[in-house]
Amino acid sequence: MRIVIYQTWGMIAKMPIPLLYIEMTKKRDLMNTYIHCARLSLLLCLAVFAAQTAAATDEAAEYREQVRAEIWEKELGIYAGRGDGNLQPYIESLATDYMAWPPFREDPADAEGLEDLALRMRGQDQEELEMTFLDFSLNGYTASIYYKTHRTRSADGSPANDFYEVIHVWVRENGVWRVFAGMARDKPERESP
Repeated sequence: MRIVIYQTWGMIAKMPIPLLYIEMTKKRDLMNTYIHCARLSLLLCLAVFAAQTAAATDEAAEYREQVRAEIWEKELGIYAGRGDGNLQPYIESLATDYMAWPPFREDPADAEGLEDLALRMRGQDQEELEMTFLDFSLNGYTASIYYKTHRTRSADGSPANDFYEVIHVWVRENGVWRVFAGMARDKPERESP
């Protein structure tokens, strides 16, 4: 704080001029101090926000990877069961109001359609296929997984060379990831980019 004392001791509103100047100087210095503190507080808040944002981003990426791995493992389990002629792992993974559209149907089917297929597949345990993960998206309690399959032997044991593209939509239901929707199609002929 800067204090300047004058030689004159006149009165303005019953306050000596030197004291009036000191009060004004105090207020200006106090205002500058407030502005300086406000600037420092803002910078500190921005630094804390940036650190929290970076930590939240890291946590979100870690959570996304954890969910992706969990769902991909479930997908592999579903197809392993299917290769053994057992669709039960798939049926046990279904969410409420499940609906999917397999390539051999003209329209989507619900869980009942999958259960009918499971009955027809009993004893057909010769399927061999290779699965290739393509991509994954996550938004809250909803996830989509994209992959392709190459079937080299059908469930009845006959040779095959079938390529499919698959998407499954998963939802978190009662704390468990479950298949809510899906679609598979024969891989179309494409020109290379």
